[in-house]
Amino acid sequence: MKKSFITLSLIGILTSSILFAKANKKEEVITEAEKQAVMAENNFNIMPDAGALANSLKKNLGDINWVDFINIKIDPKKKYLTNEDKVLNLGVKGADAYFLAIAADVSNLVAVSSAINLILNKIIVNKKSINTRARKVKLKKLKKLVELKKWNKVLTEITILKENINSDFELLDNAHLALLNDIGGWIEGYRLSVEGFKKNYKAKDTITLLQNNLINYLLKKIKESKKLKSFAKTSNIIETLSSIKILLAKAKNDQLTKVQIEELSKILTNAKHYL
Repeated sequence: MKKSFITLSLIGILTSSILFAKANKKEEVITEAEKQAVMAENNFNIMPDAGALANSLKKNLGDINWVDFINIKIDPKKKYLTNEDKVLNLGVKGADAYFLAIAADVSNLVAVSSAINLILNKIIVNKKSINTRARKVKLKKLKKLVELKKWNKVLTEITILKENINSDFELLDNAHLALLNDIGGWIEGYRLSVEGFKKNYKAKDTITLLQNNLINYLLKKIKESKKLKSFAKTSNIIETLSSIKILLAKAKNDQLTKVQIEELSKILTNAKHYL
């Protein structure tokens, strides 16, 4: 199997499933050995991802009411005219779903899954909606699992949904849409993580925000994409990622200060205006 980078939710949700299983047995936390085993089994190069931060935040910062920082419904004031706009927003909603699942927030996760369904209906590639009949069945299954509070299975279904959507984009010769789905999800997941540290700051745990390698990778991929050169929001994305990269370079002893967390929050709050 060809090695690939983990950029987003896959390893985060795989490790989440282990963490939730352990929580049910009153055990403390996933071990590094288990994490490495998951990655080795899937033959991935190791890159930290934003989705996995929800696990460490839950352990280190306690339960956080993530819905305080999430726009549950699609903002009617924003115009999502192109597939690129819609997919970027899809990535955001996917990250929201992940964090709400970690928080076991039934009602809001059901609402977000409905928003995801609406977005998928409007993404048209080669004159066909990306929201196939099979995908609608998957979304109904996800909603049912949420209502039953089967959180391990919910996390698995979110992963499968995300990966299948990206696979479809690749097959339909729209790899740039898969990249936007990843980028939207990463920025939103990172924003939520930063808000978590604002709410309950612990210096030693801010090391989880130092995702320099992943940021470099995303910047490289978006700059290489020919199809994204004409996308109006590409410059916004590059500015957001570059600003985060510059700020993270100022970290000392693998830690960020309260002031730097505040600065990150401002960068990511500004990003919400175009996501």
